[in-house]
Amino acid sequence: MTPGFLGRIRGRPGWLAVGLVLLASARIVATHRVFSQTYDEPAHVAAGMEWLDKGRYTYELLHPPLARVASAVLPYADGIRSMGNADIWKEGNDLLYARGTYGRNLALARLGILPFFVLAAGVVWMWTTALFGGRAALVAVAMFTTLPPVLAHAGLATTDMAAAATVALALFALVRWLEAPTGARSTVLGIAMALAALSKVSGPVFLVASVVPLLVVRWAMTFRQRAPVAGEPTPRVARRVGSLGVAAAAAVLVVWAGYRFSTGPLFTSSDGFHVRILDRVTGGNETIRDAVIAATHAPVYPAPEFVRGLSSVAWMNQAGRASYVLGSSHHGGVWYFFPVALAVKTPVPFLILAVMGAVAVLRRRRWRDLAPVLGAGAIMAVVIPMNINLGLRHVLPIYPLLAVIVGAAAAVEGSVRRRRIQAGLLLLLVAWQVISSIRAHPDYLAWFNELARLRAEPVLLDSDLDWGQDLNRLADTLRARRIPAVAIGYWGTADPERHGLPPVRRLAPGVPTTGWIAVSRYPLLSGTDYQWLRDRQPAALIGKSMLLFHVSDTSASR
Repeated sequence: MTPGFLGRIRGRPGWLAVGLVLLASARIVATHRVFSQTYDEPAHVAAGMEWLDKGRYTYELLHPPLARVASAVLPYADGIRSMGNADIWKEGNDLLYARGTYGRNLALARLGILPFFVLAAGVVWMWTTALFGGRAALVAVAMFTTLPPVLAHAGLATTDMAAAATVALALFALVRWLEAPTGARSTVLGIAMALAALSKVSGPVFLVASVVPLLVVRWAMTFRQRAPVAGEPTPRVARRVGSLGVAAAAAVLVVWAGYRFSTGPLFTSSDGFHVRILDRVTGGNETIRDAVIAATHAPVYPAPEFVRGLSSVAWMNQAGRASYVLGSSHHGGVWYFFPVALAVKTPVPFLILAVMGAVAVLRRRRWRDLAPVLGAGAIMAVVIPMNINLGLRHVLPIYPLLAVIVGAAAAVEGSVRRRRIQAGLLLLLVAWQVISSIRAHPDYLAWFNELARLRAEPVLLDSDLDWGQDLNRLADTLRARRIPAVAIGYWGTADPERHGLPPVRRLAPGVPTTGWIAVSRYPLLSGTDYQWLRDRQPAALIGKSMLLFHVSDTSASR
């Protein structure tokens, strides 16, 4: 009989892993009041508050509600309520600045995401323990809980950490279900799949992409010739079909509950992105197209907001978004964005151990060991052709899977000499990452590894470096320097005038000016608005995401 979660954490490795998770959680919480809000946080809080306070979910359907509600739960429990703004960004800011307790409100919102970090670490522990044992799982948890990208997004009121935790949970639940499709495991699988779908719209896409190669590899490695009665399914197949129905029912019910058991039409417009897709599918046959449109407009579908969210993301991906990588700006995606992001935002020792672990599981030739490798590969295969390249956070679910693979590298086998060499190398790599992670505090979001530091200019911008997080630090710097006024070119959604800054004026795009100037690095480097400032020597770096200049003469650069 397989032990439960508490059974698996008994013993020294298990309790050490718990200690690592608690230590990492303390490090995450310590960042909550350091940074001002990042770009997306107010929108997520506003949507979650509407779900809690108004009993509806109408602001924006691009993102599902789970993480958003989690970010609004503690502010709601603290007495904050919806402000009634029609605009999601204004509503979010009014919530965060409510009662004059901005720091407290933002910290409460961010604290609601911390359980997803704990869940992700728990999945890493459980999965690695099941495959490679407790000592390997301890290494996997140690490496996962010291990853700067994970610590960064676990400390923000956004959807990315929730997606990382729930996608990993769903894939682990799928592996367990494939091993033994019991009723209990079917229910857990359905709930886990639903949570992944409710965390981020990419969740179900990543899951579908991961399931296909996993099933193929499992079938290829376990298939045995059988002789079933003609026309009748084998008892094993029938049992799996039945348990799969249980999982599907649980998933549908939980997703529906996530949207407060709403019903309505799948689409409310006859000229949207879905209509253009129908035109392609039907070859322009207006009769079939109109019949399908009429059917999708019937107000009978459970959780129609989920489908509309998928449609919104598909439309956005087709339209493309501005991106920046390796010193160049692009409209739309470039195939190498996410491989580069993973290479420069992940600690080098983690990458080395992940490669070692992947080689080890390939040699084992067991489908269970290959599952996290297949999942990680599927996620990268999905995002490489995407036209939305906004940051490593969009592939954050890859990290729990890679951590399990790292655990495979820690499962030392072979001769005594080989085990000693491997253990020494493992100790060196773990120490390297721990030291790098400590040195990164609290700037986990803007952290880059040694490969990125070979370049003079930033490799990435946006949510990998400058997401509007350093207004508090700007205020501290201006106060310390006794600067009486500042022109600001800020990339973010916070209100600079409400962060203790001296008199502020907005820096006009493309218009050189004199005096003290603070500019976010994203607009400074990715566009032409502040190009006249690029060759000037800054007076200070504010945190990691803003530069402070003093310009006395606009006619020459220094």
